[in-house]
Amino acid sequence: MHTVPCGAKALNEGAESLGQALSVMEEQYLGHTSSVPLETLARDRCGAMVAGGSRGYPRPMSRAANRNRSLALGWLLVAVQVVLFLAVALWPSSWGLAAPAARELGGVLFVLGGIGGVAAAVFLGRALTPIPQPNGAGLSARGVYRWVRHPMYSSILVLCLGVAVSRGAVAVWVLAAALAVFFEVKTRFEERFLVEAYDGYAVYASRTGKFVPGVGRRR
Repeated sequence: MHTVPCGAKALNEGAESLGQALSVMEEQYLGHTSSVPLETLARDRCGAMVAGGSRGYPRPMSRAANRNRSLALGWLLVAVQVVLFLAVALWPSSWGLAAPAARELGGVLFVLGGIGGVAAAVFLGRALTPIPQPNGAGLSARGVYRWVRHPMYSSILVLCLGVAVSRGAVAVWVLAAALAVFFEVKTRFEERFLVEAYDGYAVYASRTGKFVPGVGRRR
């Protein structure tokens, strides 16, 4: 035989009292009682918590903790992205080694990157979010998303390439390359969430390029 600890016994008694009070209120205000007596339901719920010990809580708490850690990682990635982008934009050309500059070509790339970024934002619509985790607004396979899965990142890279070409500084080229590597890492996290959130994303990713049309299809 198993003995019931004093704390468990007191909890069961408290559950029965609470259930009885709820039943009285239900009958008084609704004119009927539930098919399952509330005192039984309350006692069974509390009893299950006691029988399971501390195991009744970890799952929801674990999910909340994992979500918080995931969001923290997402915003950390956003912060790194902003720092790299600003470094490309603001790095003085006089710092470090010089590279051949082509202002006209750089300007064209900058404009193309800007147009691509605007188009990506328009076609993504409400699903646009800076963090890797999707916001639940759905997927987009329209417009530029018909050819690449991450046209926003592609556009930012083209824009930064335009800055590097026009500035003529080796450091800016290195920073732009670092941003490209960073986007590769970030999209790997991002696509894990997308595959989990949307059933159709795996199929879409298997036939659509990542940053360049036809290149980097997900296997």
